[in-house]
Amino acid sequence: MARIISIDMKEKVEEATRSMQKLEEEFPRQREAFGRLMTSAMADGAIPAKYKYLIAVALAVASHCEWCIGLNTMRALKAGATRQEILEACWVAVYMGAGPNLTFTQEVMQALEDFKE
Repeated sequence: MARIISIDMKEKVEEATRSMQKLEEEFPRQREAFGRLMTSAMADGAIPAKYKYLIAVALAVASHCEWCIGLNTMRALKAGATRQEILEACWVAVYMGAGPNLTFTQEVMQALEDFKE
């Protein structure tokens, strides 16, 4: 498949890894605590890890975090998610970005009503 955008996600993952290593050097206790949280949150439980990574991919898309997109897509694949599952998770993020924005239009309409002369 031809490259769609100029971002190299493998480089983004390497960049994120270097960044986390730097943070670990400067803030070892905080980084260790975050690592424990991440490991615990993403472990198999009532929700299998594969689905947790699909959720993480959708949240990464919603928050526009390139590093998170790269890391969680890679981890979702390693956890057994398919390309189709990952892309469908992205569509949920797209829907949730547009749907809530649409509902806030009602607040604008109310403000227009409240402030009309």
